[in-house]
Amino acid sequence: RDSIFSVESVLNIYLREKKYIVRFNTEHAEIIEAIKSRDPEQVQEKMAQNIENGLTIIRETYANLINRPFETR
Repeated sequence: RDSIFSVESVLNIYLREKKYIVRFNTEHAEIIEAIKSRDPEQVQEKMAQNIENGLTIIRETYANLINRPFETR
């Protein structure tokens, strides 16, 4: 039987990789700038992009942990 790991364990794994730190710092800065610009469409776009990128990393990390592709239902 496969174990499913908590999101926290996944975040602790990927946060150590520089490429992810750089990506999310950039994306978070873009979200802040969009908020400052008071452009709701840009805020929504930047946040959606950040969430999707985070989910991609979680899927990739889960796949590595369970040694097979991780598919959501």
